[in-house]
Amino acid sequence: MASEKLLLFYGKKKNARKTEDGRRKTEDGRRKTEDGRRKAEDGRRKTEDGRRKTEDGRRKTEDGRLKTEDGRRKTEDGRRKTEDGRRKTED
Repeated sequence: MASEKLLLFYGKKKNARKTEDGRRKTEDGRRKTEDGRRKAEDGRRKTEDGRRKTEDGRRKTEDGRLKTEDGRRKTEDGRRKTEDGRRKTED
């Protein structure tokens, strides 16, 4: 509706590709986020380096695995690391 009004007002199709607040839309017509980044296909925002966040908004680690609830990473075998990031030793 708003894009149709812009098209009638300006008479150019390229101006209809902007949102109400003047920001450009993506090629497929989706809005960008406030800081100019694209949202993911499912509507969730991506992190600054382009990786997707989880369903609840948390970030994933560099290798794609989830962090624990307290923010610490897990080791490759799924065990939690210590407070300073080292592996726990077997007793």
